[in-house]
Amino acid sequence: MNHATHGIRILLVALVVPLLVTLAALAVTFSVASTLPSSVAVHWNAAGVPDGFGSPYSFPILIAVICLPLDAIFGSIAVLASHRGPVTVMTKILALVGLFVSVLLAVTLGGALIREQAATSQVHVSLVSLPIGIGVAAVLSVGAWLLLPKAVKVPRGDGGTPPAPVALGAQERASWIRSATAPAGLTWGVVGFMIVIAGIVLFSVLQRGGGTWWISFIPVVIFLLVLSTFAWTIRVDVRGVRMRSALGVPTITVPIATIESAQVIEVQALAQYGGFGMRWGLNGRFGVILRSGEALEVLRRNGRSVVVTVDDAASAAALINGLVKRETAALP
Repeated sequence: MNHATHGIRILLVALVVPLLVTLAALAVTFSVASTLPSSVAVHWNAAGVPDGFGSPYSFPILIAVICLPLDAIFGSIAVLASHRGPVTVMTKILALVGLFVSVLLAVTLGGALIREQAATSQVHVSLVSLPIGIGVAAVLSVGAWLLLPKAVKVPRGDGGTPPAPVALGAQERASWIRSATAPAGLTWGVVGFMIVIAGIVLFSVLQRGGGTWWISFIPVVIFLLVLSTFAWTIRVDVRGVRMRSALGVPTITVPIATIESAQVIEVQALAQYGGFGMRWGLNGRFGVILRSGEALEVLRRNGRSVVVTVDDAASAAALINGLVKRETAALP
């Protein structure tokens, strides 16, 4: 199967089909909502019993504000990743996010509105469409997974031989400091997504009377913490490697005594880590991934490693190897 066929399949599964499902769900829910009274059940408790009422148009609005951004964001990321590199397990997972969520909400919310249209009392309308939505979304996602190209195993990275260690005297001091930030487009994309999520939460709260409007600030705080991990200061000195985020929390420290060596590798952010920020890669490595390209990998003595995408990684790796060599030579 050629690359063009792979691209078409990923485009259909990740972007085209989810958007079609979302548009169909919007057409159905808007049509049904126009036939319902001004107040219907819009929220259910854990037992599936209605405990909140509001406009029937809240259903298609909820579908629009959740599915359209998710379809566009995750679908575009999956398509872009498939064009820039091999199709990996992470690429396939990203391709299925929009499909799963769109089908889930289309069946769940569309089914709930249709049941409310046929019900004689909104108080007794249960949310039985939720487990059906989960089941249908899961089955279609499994089918789509099999339709997508077979995932290619991603290599650990083109690290090669670690840079030669910097020669250091017994009492000589040396340090290396660099800043690493995510691209501006990525940062603004996260800000836009944050605004959408906060709007969804606020809309849901207002539908229930607005008494807990402050809850809408919770996703804002969470996303601000996420944004703080899009800017880091990396320092290498006699103590080891220290990575400090913009807010100072979190801070990642790798003591020099725990380091085996350091090297420069090439990182594929989407294919290997599925995104940006603090990530766990499919190869078991933990990383501060802000872009694709050159990265510093610090290998620990316990077999684990930490990766950070930063410019001039070769100088940092050489200094780390020099500090490790001096530390090892000083041991009895």
